[in-house]
Amino acid sequence: MTKRPTAQEYKGQYEDIVSDLNVLESKITQRLIDLCKLNPEVPVARKADLDKTIIKAKSLNAYYITNLSIQERLQYIYIIEQYLQEQHPHKQTEIKF
Repeated sequence: MTKRPTAQEYKGQYEDIVSDLNVLESKITQRLIDLCKLNPEVPVARKADLDKTIIKAKSLNAYYITNLSIQERLQYIYIIEQYLQEQHPHKQTEIKF
């Protein structure tokens, strides 16, 4: 017969998961900050004004980034990575064994 976990054991597991989540969120945030610093001219969005003004990565400062949801941060990372990939479409040769 298996022993059922206690509330204290669940609490410990939960705290470990929350800690891991916080570490992952910090890595995501730092990745976006780094991408914006390294690639300030990458277009990441358009304003909702009449001219549809382009917003560049340099506009995303650390304060703004930390106030975004994780999903929004991931979306900006994706946009920047896609743009960079389109600028350098060369693929690494894949060697299959």
